[in-house]
Amino acid sequence: MEQKDYILREIDKIGVMLRYILAKLIPINSVREKNNISENINNELFENIGYDINSLLKISKNDFNDIFKYNKGFNLANIELLAELLYNISQKESDNSQKILQKSLELYEFVNDSGKTFSFDRENRIDKIKNELHNCTNNLHD
Repeated sequence: MEQKDYILREIDKIGVMLRYILAKLIPINSVREKNNISENINNELFENIGYDINSLLKISKNDFNDIFKYNKGFNLANIELLAELLYNISQKESDNSQKILQKSLELYEFVNDSGKTFSFDRENRIDKIKNELHNCTNNLHD
């Protein structure tokens, strides 16, 4: 019973942290704010889940299952929050935006493949990301 309580607390903790980081992303106005928030986000992620944005980008889609299975703070809802966080970061970040967007898509697809619940919002977000990635690719070829 204690193990189950611990896991539930870890899941709640990760969810709270991800929602907190998402809330911090919304009002970014200046480059200085963006740099400070990027550094804070990386620190928060690393302290709470053991990965920063760059290390998340290096994880292959095939390794998600192993990583999330051993990190007790992640359930599908938190993985979807992480995907949303990466999506929002990609909208503010210029250097790695395409890589971050791709990782967000991979996480959303992982949630779709692993979960039993269909979500119109998630499907719409996946379509939106695919369109953005397609547009990025087309702009590179122009």
